[in-house]
Amino acid sequence: GRGQFGHVWLEISPNPGGGVEFDTKVVGGVVPKQFFPGVEKGVRAVAEKGPMAGYPVIDFKAVLYDGSFHTVDSDELSFRLAASMATRKGIAEANPILLEPIMEVEVRVPEQYMGEVNRDLNTRRGRLLGMDAKDGQQILSAHVPQAELFTYATELRSITGGRGTFSAKLAQYEEVPAHVAQKIIDEHQADAVALWAAHVHLFDAFSHTPRLLITAPDAECGKSLLIVHLVGDMITKPLTTELMKAAPFF
Repeated sequence: GRGQFGHVWLEISPNPGGGVEFDTKVVGGVVPKQFFPGVEKGVRAVAEKGPMAGYPVIDFKAVLYDGSFHTVDSDELSFRLAASMATRKGIAEANPILLEPIMEVEVRVPEQYMGEVNRDLNTRRGRLLGMDAKDGQQILSAHVPQAELFTYATELRSITGGRGTFSAKLAQYEEVPAHVAQKIIDEHQADAVALWAAHVHLFDAFSHTPRLLITAPDAECGKSLLIVHLVGDMITKPLTTELMKAAPFF
């Protein structure tokens, strides 16, 4: 029966401040123009859910410059999947970094709580920018990662007996420290394993051959995208990282 064949070569490069861009430099019809939209969809799908920790990827350019096709087995879906795998591989090899939102925080507290409030901000990876006094209160300005502020209102009330207040607004994005980034990536991978396990089904169809069916729900095609045949005692082995890498478009 008909298969699926899509083969692409992509050049991934930085695009500072330009968002995600897609372009083509294909010559000689090695990839027909009707498959270009599929390639772009694959690139942008990865940009929406990046390979590091599932967060969007920003400011890169993907250029389709080579590839091949099959007159019978190639279609837009084939090239979308091929582009998705190529984009993930290219981004992973480009040493990407995780960025996090940094908030400009202004804390207002009575003077007697200054020391404890300052120490608490330090534990939240905060950087003190300055201090001032106004209306009988001390005002601390600091840059603090947004991820460290989700419980701050409760903690500030506890430290100051309900007499401290704060406000925050986005200042910039900065690279996540290596140890924090690794924790985020590890948690994402653990969640991914759990998600995959929820979509793994064993079945014995027609030929009674053991198979591992990995379903990848997709809003556009609505069908399974990969079937890996396993035989013998391999069927009892847990889902591995290697198997996950075999289907990076999930």
